[in-house]
Amino acid sequence: MVKIITLGDFDIRIDDKSILQSIGNQHRLIKLFKYFITFNGKKLLPENIIEDIWEEENFKEPLNVLRTQISRLRNMIDFKKLNIEPFFHITFIDGYYLFKLHKNCCVDFLEMESCVASRNKDLDNDEILDVCKRGIDLYKGEYLGELGYEDWLIPVRNRLDRLYVTSLTRYLEKLKEQSMNIHILSICEEAIAYKPYEEIIHIFLIEALISLGQNKCALNHYKYCTTKLYSDLGEAPSNKMKNVYKKIKSGEEKNSVILNLSTVDKELIDLDNLEGVLLCDSSNFKILYRCILRIKERHEDIDALLGIVSIDKSGYREAIESDIKSAMQLLLDIIYRNLRKGDVITKWNENQLLVLLFRIGNTDVGVLIDRIKTIFSEKIKNDKISLNIKFKRI
Repeated sequence: MVKIITLGDFDIRIDDKSILQSIGNQHRLIKLFKYFITFNGKKLLPENIIEDIWEEENFKEPLNVLRTQISRLRNMIDFKKLNIEPFFHITFIDGYYLFKLHKNCCVDFLEMESCVASRNKDLDNDEILDVCKRGIDLYKGEYLGELGYEDWLIPVRNRLDRLYVTSLTRYLEKLKEQSMNIHILSICEEAIAYKPYEEIIHIFLIEALISLGQNKCALNHYKYCTTKLYSDLGEAPSNKMKNVYKKIKSGEEKNSVILNLSTVDKELIDLDNLEGVLLCDSSNFKILYRCILRIKERHEDIDALLGIVSIDKSGYREAIESDIKSAMQLLLDIIYRNLRKGDVITKWNENQLLVLLFRIGNTDVGVLIDRIKTIFSEKIKNDKISLNIKFKRI
């Protein structure tokens, strides 16, 4: 049986032994093979194949090059030497190429799709668990991740990622119904290695820890994942994640000692490491801002500034989402490193941050603005994206 692995590190295995080394360094052929596997059983126009996988190549006669490459692909593997039957064939009918895998070959992503399809049938709980487990065990990373972000690949990869997360969620829900918390921890820890930014996986893990009475571990993981999501993606915790935090604190309160003046300050700041700028979501930022306004009604000497830091994409109307997201991640990192301990920031929308500064003069604000803009322009490597920073005294 031939096994083709596409989820994680690409491989072609026969009797559980890789044959990639015997094929040699034939990058162009292997990429063409990966393309055909992706569209197994579908009619493909030669022009579309060339445009998709060799867009940057400058061939004089691209159709002839494609015919030659397909001819070489048919003979890429020495089936006789490996003592196996051919496991694919390529035909040309009515102006289309058609690639088909034989029954002596299995491909991991096709198996995963089959598992997802079968779970919709009338199955009992054990059968659902078994099908979901088979599907998620096949996922070992992004589909053909070594190919980067090619246009023809992204829709397929996104669909498979969704299938994985959906199957994983279904499986974890079934485990949760049966209170299999230790098993949930094991599954989630492995899944986080592949999908570190999927909040739902972290939620299942934290809830399992709570159920096992490990509130301290649950709180530590909550801090870890929410900080990572905010610092890497600029994403604040969802309402579901906030509810998980309430569960953690509720469990702590059941076993907590009576507060006194020597411990109350620790209880009030246990979610903040008190190092560097304070990151918070927009709702908490609003609360802080209102508190400042109320304090200033009684103490006018409180010195605070409100600022808006905007990613300006004027003249770049066709900016793709990934460019803006990368710019925002860079901006968050720069702001975090250059503001002082006690200053506050929040991500207001996809291209704007709100900032609260305390006890800073106009000259120092100007220096800060210049420094942030300079660092941003040096690192962004995109002259169509710039910063617009404005402050006013509260």
